[in-house]
Formats: sequence, structure tokens, C-alpha cells
Amino acid sequence: EESRDAVEAAETFKLFFVFENYLRDFILGVLSEADKENWWNSVPQDVRDEVTKLEEAEEKKKWMNLDSRGKLALVTLPQLIRIMDENTTWKKHFEALVGDKALLQQTRLVVHTRNTICHMSTVTAEEHERVKQVIRDWFRVVSP
Repeated sequence: EESRDAVEAAETFKLFFVFENYLRDFILGVLSEADKENWWNSVPQDVRDEVTKLEEAEEKKKWMNLDSRGKLALVTLPQLIRIMDENTTWKKHFEALVGDKALLQQTRLVVHTRNTICHMSTVTAEEHERVKQVIRDWFRVVSP
């Protein structure tokens, strides 16, 4: 039974894997297009501070065989949303591309589902479909 649950959960996990990496690439592309050298300065300070702490923690774990990762790889889904939603960043970089902050709000609604999957629990088919719908909405709006 645990193996069957794992297979079902893996489908939702794969969606989040693709979606979060898509958002990272999207944010990096938008911010670096505006300022290739200093794009990280457009990220809210609290997010930058948290990433600095995570980088320091990873530096202490040199015994781990981790791939090298950029700063956005350490940013959580709620923080990715925050980067886009911050007033100055929204107006300057994301409003013209995303159009409506309701899409950000829809994404916030699936954060709990993401955390559930990443903490090794299953989700219902309805929640899996909700995640798929949010991703479809993003692709419809941002990558038509």
C-alpha cells in the first residue's frame, strides 16, 4: 500500500518539480533581462537574507555531494510568489507579463499541497487536479 501511495504522490511531486523550476527560470529571465548583473537586488531583502542563511548552512555541509546551485534554487515556492508579488517588482517586471495577481493567489492556494507532498504524504485526486489547473493557467497566461 505504501508503494502505491508513493507512486501516486510521485505524480504530484513531478508537477511541482517542473512548475517550481519553471517559475525559477521565469523569474530569473525577467529580472536578468532588466539587469543582467544585479538582478538579485530586485529580490525582496527578506528572501535574500533567508537564501544567505541557507547558503551558509550548505557551505558547512561540504561532505554532501550537492550539485552547484544558483540562488533561486534555494528559494521556496512561497518566496518565488513573493518575489513576483512585491509591489515594486510587480509593477516594474511582472504585471505586464502575468497581468493579474489572481494568478499569484491561485498559486498560493497550492502551496499547502506542495508541502504535503514534500513531507511524504498523499493528496487527493482533486488536489492533484487543482495543481494541474494552476500550472495550466500559468502556461496559458505566461507561455501561450
